[in-house]
Amino acid sequence: MSKEVIEQPDFSTFHDPETITTIVSSHDQGWDSVFGVQQFPNRMERKVIPVNKGFYKQSVLVSVEPNTKVAKHSHHEPTFRLILEGAAIINGVEYKVGDWMVVPKDFPYDMETISGYRALVEYGAKCGSPQISAVTEL
Repeated sequence: MSKEVIEQPDFSTFHDPETITTIVSSHDQGWDSVFGVQQFPNRMERKVIPVNKGFYKQSVLVSVEPNTKVAKHSHHEPTFRLILEGAAIINGVEYKVGDWMVVPKDFPYDMETISGYRALVEYGAKCGSPQISAVTEL
């Protein structure tokens, strides 16, 4: 039985969350074509998240109820967010199941959701330290 050799991605092209200056996300470009990973048609799909994850120390599962708005705020460290269920609108851009984004340190953003959502959110040592002024109903 022969094994297919998979070429490793060039990790130097991955985003460094500590140096980005704007939101980087799965919406930005065709990451799947940039980083070839073995696929198994009709059985399993794999997608590369080209983010250097060495910075992140804590993973937090966040659940947000439907019809919720989180006021514009920022964190004193970059945050990584992967949408697991539902959908969220962050700075006017909708992110659905499987979408991810990295929000830079001290970058202001707001969030809202009609359907509610669950996300895996990763932080460094500060675990958020948000400057949230309000979480309200839409």
